[in-house]
Amino acid sequence: MTEGSPELALPVPVPDEVADLSPEELSPALAALCFSLNRPVTLAEAAAILGRSEAVVTAAADHLAATLRGGGLMLQRHQGELQLVTRPEVAWVVHRALNPEKPGRLSRAALETLAIVAYRQPLTRAAAEAIRGVNCEAVLDSLERRGLIAEVGRQETPGHPRLFGTTLRFLQVVGLERIEDLPPLPEGLAVPELPDLPDFPDLPELIEVRGEPVSSSGPCFDADPDEGYGDEDADPGAPPGPAPHDAAEE
Repeated sequence: MTEGSPELALPVPVPDEVADLSPEELSPALAALCFSLNRPVTLAEAAAILGRSEAVVTAAADHLAATLRGGGLMLQRHQGELQLVTRPEVAWVVHRALNPEKPGRLSRAALETLAIVAYRQPLTRAAAEAIRGVNCEAVLDSLERRGLIAEVGRQETPGHPRLFGTTLRFLQVVGLERIEDLPPLPEGLAVPELPDLPDFPDLPELIEVRGEPVSSSGPCFDADPDEGYGDEDADPGAPPGPAPHDAAEE
């Protein structure tokens, strides 16, 4: 086992010649690994299976992502995870072949909150609420249940509120390889800073939710009518109940 990769009890040994492969030469094996698993794989897991260090696997992933550009597949990378998926431009043929269930859609409130998290991550619930001007607890909870955002840490302030960031599934929904590929804000438009926030600009248009993103196994944004994400007339921030919750962090 190469230094830097964790030990796994695998039935097939790594061929001796793999230890001498360059990252470019290792990239086909990484592609085969991602294709066969058909799910997100961590760098640590890939390193263990390939018998190489995480640094070498990262370099192989960079090469693989570059070689796939211009084709029908792309390698998504986010917070130490990799996944091989189809590009949005060719999603139509996957949908014709698999005929997947039509995915649900996000409400404007959810899109606004998701845009805030995407462009300002990591940030707390209180920060998102200060930008939007309404309670975001229910929307953040729903986005987290759908796997579009996740807790990425705790803020070093009293109470240690949760910090939210986007996930690999978010990249699948918007059809990007990396979070760094988010479209830049139009000239003259900036995400408000804290404190003394002005009205938040119309950011949802900057994040194009592709509607029916797919990996090789089908849609990655499943319909869930019980969450009411298609209700554009619902209160955009407040959770159900006779009165809105306090906007303070839990």
